[in-house]
Amino acid sequence: MINQHYGTQTIIRQCVTTGMLAQHNGQAWRVSAVRGKHVYLHNLRESVRITDCTVEVFLNGRGDPIEVA
Repeated sequence: MINQHYGTQTIIRQCVTTGMLAQHNGQAWRVSAVRGKHVYLHNLRESVRITDCTVEVFLNGRGDPIEVA
């Protein structure tokens, strides 16, 4: 199943990589870039830049962050 996840985990901004599936303001976002103090997120309708120290990412069945190709 492509939409199934096994919970979320909060990780620090420096550990986030491009392609991860993140949760922000109750919505699912794809991480498009991580540059310095900013994490760029986008979904089908909009994109946003966040400066939070931590990012909540979705986990797969093995407990690893879900990465979208």
